[in-house]
Amino acid sequence: MKWFKLYSEKWLIGSTRWELTLEERAIWTDFLALASLNDPPGQFSYHSLKQLSDQLKASTKKIEKAMKKFVEFKKIEADFAANSVVIANWKKYQSEYSRQKPYRNPGKQEKVCNEVTGECVTKLPLEERRREVEGEEEGEGEDFPPIPDNLAFNIQDQLKEIRAQYREMKRLRENPRRYQSRGFTKEEVDREIARIRKSYCQKIEDFK
Repeated sequence: MKWFKLYSEKWLIGSTRWELTLEERAIWTDFLALASLNDPPGQFSYHSLKQLSDQLKASTKKIEKAMKKFVEFKKIEADFAANSVVIANWKKYQSEYSRQKPYRNPGKQEKVCNEVTGECVTKLPLEERRREVEGEEEGEGEDFPPIPDNLAFNIQDQLKEIRAQYREMKRLRENPRRYQSRGFTKEEVDREIARIRKSYCQKIEDFK
């Protein structure tokens, strides 16, 4: 059975909560579910908006409005002529476990071949790939202590998600129109940034 990730903290306090209405958030989770069923995952196509409406039990008007909003907030890339949708950042947030799986045995190398191109590459051991997998942005290391390698992978994923929330709030802070449209003041955004950092550091201490 196929499944997809929905991080609780990001879902409750992340940008989606402020960008989308209740109905639009429901359609968004349906889009994630549809994308998870595709092979490769992260995208899906549909015959028509009517077909999509029947499948999701939502009016075509609501679905079309939601899709335009998803495009506006860069959650998807939509080709309305070809009836296709690509979920933005799917590889980064949804396939984290799949990307890390070959490296969960430190020191072990694995040869993986691309089914489309036939090109084969040798995967590097965990220690050599750690920085790439974590995907840290420039300057972020100054704010956060590193994630210990000996933590359980679900805990590492939680910590990476907190870092993603931190980056998101830092970007929001640089755009007064965006945070004001969500009812935030600059001081409230600063407090949220500080809270997220404190939460991260506390989790590191708790799991040491």
